[in-house]
Amino acid sequence: MDSPKSRPRVVAHRGLSGVCPENTLPAFAAAVALGADEIEFDLWASRDGELVVCHDAQVDRTSNGHGLIRDLTWSEIRALDAGSWHSPDWAGVPFCRLDDVLEHVGGRVVMNIHVKEPGADGLVVRRTRELAAERGLLDDIYLAGEKDVLEWAAKIVPDVARCCLEGYVNGARMVDCALEYGCTRVQFWNPHLTPVDIERAHANRIACNLFFGDRPDTPDEAVRLCRTGIDAVLTNWANIVLPAIRRLPVSE
Repeated sequence: MDSPKSRPRVVAHRGLSGVCPENTLPAFAAAVALGADEIEFDLWASRDGELVVCHDAQVDRTSNGHGLIRDLTWSEIRALDAGSWHSPDWAGVPFCRLDDVLEHVGGRVVMNIHVKEPGADGLVVRRTRELAAERGLLDDIYLAGEKDVLEWAAKIVPDVARCCLEGYVNGARMVDCALEYGCTRVQFWNPHLTPVDIERAHANRIACNLFFGDRPDTPDEAVRLCRTGIDAVLTNWANIVLPAIRRLPVSE
């Protein structure tokens, strides 16, 4: 858990995704350049076992391609345009892999890695640790996931920090699951939490993320949520939220 003497952290959700195409290297680089405390991104395994960064199980929404990531090879995925859907100005921006993210921003920011599914025999969980370890970045990552991911992570990569997403529509159950799976963080889903849930998590030395505080026109929501005791707030608009959070007093 982060030091108790700290301001709330700003987590750039899918990178600076309000401005850049989500889950792409430009989105992550922009978030890091702004000074975001963390970036959040999503992982799936391709047909040939590469760890592809994408929120959806399929490439359709965020590219000019079609199909499930698990059915496509990395060669097929990297040839797609993952930027034009956001704006013509981003035409030609490709998908990226976990290894690409580690190479370009590793050591500069904490990474909240949402493992969407563990993969065959925990492939995604295991390879995530291996790739981070190769670059000396194990202390800069944590794995966020639901029950299947947390079970695999606790079993085969117990030294990697875990964040609980299981039970996201019930804050009390989320804390129960975080304790069950030895998580150091819980990622509540607004508005499915209470002050009691936050207090209980903190009493068990579990940091509290919140998904999310996000309005493109004002940081007021994110600031309000952080004042409830949240330790880190996810946002698509780190460029708007970060300056406001930095004006909050440091907690004692």
